[in-house]
Amino acid sequence: MRAECSTGITTISFVSVFTLALASGDLWTGGMETTVTTLRWGIAYLLYHPTVQKKCYEEILKIFGDEQPCYSRRKQLPYVEATIAELQRVTNVLPWAIPHRTMEDVEIMGFHLPKGTVILPQYGTVHCDTHYYPEPEKFRPER
Repeated sequence: MRAECSTGITTISFVSVFTLALASGDLWTGGMETTVTTLRWGIAYLLYHPTVQKKCYEEILKIFGDEQPCYSRRKQLPYVEATIAELQRVTNVLPWAIPHRTMEDVEIMGFHLPKGTVILPQYGTVHCDTHYYPEPEKFRPER
């Protein structure tokens, strides 16, 4: 392998292609699962919050009219974007983040974490923190 690297010519092995296929499948499945879960919760929450549903519909209609909505113009839909963010906050679609590492020594609440410490942020804890979200159990896209 080192000889291949020094010449700039490498051989793709079955193992590396297989590993790439598995990793791609993991990424695809992970993205698909969070999307499907958000849609399911979205349907449920919008059924119980018809005023939010109406505001989303009116915003989409105002921006797109009879046109097909497109992802590239989503920033023109701030209420719809806020509704999606609030859905993901309230329903805790992804309770844990991917592992991160501290970039430098840091102290959090009296605990010393040296540079390079692996941390697993727990979104659910932040999403229910009344300091950041008053009445965190309530679904309010207007936040």
